[in-house]
Amino acid sequence: MNDRGNIGARRPATAQEREELQRCREQVESDLPELRRQATQTENEMRASAMLEPTVSGQLRRAISASGMDHRELADQTGLSPKVLAEFLAGAAALDSAAIDKLAALLKHQLKPIG
Repeated sequence: MNDRGNIGARRPATAQEREELQRCREQVESDLPELRRQATQTENEMRASAMLEPTVSGQLRRAISASGMDHRELADQTGLSPKVLAEFLAGAAALDSAAIDKLAALLKHQLKPIG
């Protein structure tokens, strides 16, 4: 389409290219509900697995779940971003000790040593 001397040059899309783009957009739109369902299912499975870990982090995840607190509110009160807290709950990220201490204090939960 572009050769080295024509990088960045634009040309109008052909009718065939516009039709193909429209077909692709429609396919993506039809696939989105299933992809969202699969992503939610995967996230829920990751959270369930992470919550069962026999670790201090697992204890904290269980305490967060048992608290019934809104996760966005919990993140805000501890200075964490909701994304970081969600990643921690899914077992996809670790928290530093200061964040762990803040969460445990806010939840009035005493973490117990493992092992």
